Amino acid sequence: MNAYRLLFFLTLLNLLNFVDRQLIASFANFIVPDLGLTDTQYGFLTTVPFIVFYSIAGLFMGVLADMVNRPKLIAFGVALWSVFTALTGVAKGFVSMAIPRMFIGVGESILTPTSMSLLSDTFPSKRMGFAAGFYYMGVPIGVGVSLLIAGYLGESLGWRNCFILLGLIGLILGLCALLFKDRERKYNKSSDKVNQLSKETTINIVNTLIKALQTSSALRFTILAGVFYHIVLGASGFEQLWLVQERGYERSEIAQLVGWIGVFAGLAGNLVGGLLSDWWQENTNQGRPMFLFGCTNNLTSWYFL
Repeated sequence: MNAYRLLFFLTLLNLLNFVDRQLIASFANFIVPDLGLTDTQYGFLTTVPFIVFYSIAGLFMGVLADMVNRPKLIAFGVALWSVFTALTGVAKGFVSMAIPRMFIGVGESILTPTSMSLLSDTFPSKRMGFAAGFYYMGVPIGVGVSLLIAGYLGESLGWRNCFILLGLIGLILGLCALLFKDRERKYNKSSDKVNQLSKETTINIVNTLIKALQTSSALRFTILAGVFYHIVLGASGFEQLWLVQERGYERSEIAQLVGWIGVFAGLAGNLVGGLLSDWWQENTNQGRPMFLFGCTNNLTSWYFL
């Protein structure tokens, strides 16, 4: 029961993670006219400050998660991005919105590597497909909920108050992370080794990461997939603006519609995908990457019909 309580809480944090990450894109039709942003400025805000700092910080967070108390690290990350989410709500222009996005990127880069480390030490390997699928269910649902917030609360509360309110909610959830205890690591190291790791310099960590890239083709392809994913993500940031400005939808109405689609599709895709990957791994011995390859080939072909 404690394992599933942890899984539910981490999924809730991941949901909040993507709610806050997506807020600018979800409120695009509110923020752009209010701050007088150009398309170039808006496109920059939804991509560069966040992605650059998220990517750079993320290189070190996985290593850091192996060295420190993980619930405390998660609490720090959630608190950091929540404070700057709230500060985004008082932004007066392009620069005062770009700076918080940098720190949101750093804070959010902590959650997933640390959470996956915790979950791998909590669930047996044969159940990790389910655990990962449940955790990543927070991604599309978080994006959907972000749009629902814009659709249902944007007109009444205003985008600024929504940012501030979500920042406060995040601070509360960050404190709740301190209620969880760290798990014993499956690949436990001696205390001397841990002390040695805790004193590694930045250069040592970078060398470790380079070695991992050189020896793991799976890691290289995963990073490449992440690059392609963020290309699509960058384009999708203009979705709400395009649907309103070019297709003539009302801004709250279309945010609600796309939000509900994201919530239900996220529930179905991630949960069912996680369960099926466990079944595939157990019954075929071909590995989860082959399952992912099959799903990708079959499902993406429907885009062209």
